[in-house]
Amino acid sequence: MSDFFNPRHRDRTYAPDDNLGREQPDMRQTNKVSWFEMPADDLGRASSFYSNVFGWRTPPMGTEGAYALTTAADDSGNPTEVGAINGGIHRRANEADAGPVVNISVDDIDATLERIVAAGGRIIQPRSEVEEFGLSMALFADTEGNVLGIYTSGGA
Repeated sequence: MSDFFNPRHRDRTYAPDDNLGREQPDMRQTNKVSWFEMPADDLGRASSFYSNVFGWRTPPMGTEGAYALTTAADDSGNPTEVGAINGGIHRRANEADAGPVVNISVDDIDATLERIVAAGGRIIQPRSEVEEFGLSMALFADTEGNVLGIYTSGGA
């Protein structure tokens, strides 16, 4: 699992949105897609591509030389628009690291892994601790073979 993106900003609630007249949702809400990861063989090339095509900021992030991918964001890379999520590009680790992964926040990672298996999914990467960001994470495949990530902050 890459360590390129720090979801600790999910502890914040965002300022009122002028278009909706209400505060944006707390990004720590569970069972929500929180960020995405995309593997790349050439990080600079991938960074340039997304910057040139979509105008995304792609600053280096984390200890692995990865890049963040941000849409409308503050100086810390936190989304500033309702519905926006950010993500990152990390160096492809192996052939199994084939495509993008969306990451979903959960309350209890172990209970969620049990429900995944009971529903016909399978665990790709068991729970692991990402101490740099204070997270527990796991990867799973759904019944259709799609790989997704789940995480929880604070060791739950």
